[in-house]
Amino acid sequence: MEIVFWPVALDFKRKDVEAMPDVSIAATFLNGAVRTTEQEEMARLLRRKSGLLVAFGSCSHLGGIPGLANLFDRERIFRTVYSESPSTVNPEGVLPMTSHRDDGHTAVLLNFTTP
Repeated sequence: MEIVFWPVALDFKRKDVEAMPDVSIAATFLNGAVRTTEQEEMARLLRRKSGLLVAFGSCSHLGGIPGLANLFDRERIFRTVYSESPSTVNPEGVLPMTSHRDDGHTAVLLNFTTP
């Protein structure tokens, strides 16, 4: 067995995976929730490159804790977390960016619900 992509432990990049022939990876074990367009693109790329894609863990299989965000629209989540919770101190009303562009790429925070 050869590990061909493990970004936490090895220095493999997306371009390395893109260069691989389709279905050249026997199996991919995918963990973690998909919350950004970048993560979605990588999951789809790994699916195309793999003979088998295994959702490993509750986040990748069912959404886990991050998946609970799918029950609410983005505005409600931001309002609750960054303004209304009893422990929040945010007098300027600062909110996270919903998209970020860097080096010609844009990552967007996904919103799976219909507002």
